[in-house]
Amino acid sequence: MSRGNFILLLFSVGAVVAFAPSTGSAALSFEQSSTPRQVLLGTGSGLVSLVYAPVKLLYAAGSTLTGGLILAYTQGEGKDEAARVVRRGTGGDWWVHPDVLTGHRPLRFNGTE
Repeated sequence: MSRGNFILLLFSVGAVVAFAPSTGSAALSFEQSSTPRQVLLGTGSGLVSLVYAPVKLLYAAGSTLTGGLILAYTQGEGKDEAARVVRRGTGGDWWVHPDVLTGHRPLRFNGTE
C-alpha cells in the first residue's frame, strides 16, 4: 500500500468513526471524549488543517498585500482601511481545532473588523 493510499484510508476511517452518530457521545466536546475518539478527532483535525492552513496563508498574504496597496495608493491616508483589511485577513483560526469537527466551536476564517 502506498503512503498516499494509507493516509487516505486513515483519514476515511477517522472521519467515519469521528462523525458516526453514537449513543450519548454526539454532544461531547473534544475534552469530554474518550481517548480513542480524541485520537481520531486530533488526527482528523491535523489532516483537515493540512489543506486549510495553506488556503488561510494565501488569503492572509493577499489581504496583507491589499492593505499595503491601499496604503501606497492613498499615500498613507487610508491607514485605517488598510489595517481593517489586514486584520480581517490575518485574524481568525489558522488551524482546525478538534472541537470544530464535533460542532462545539465555529471555524472562524476571517478575523474581526
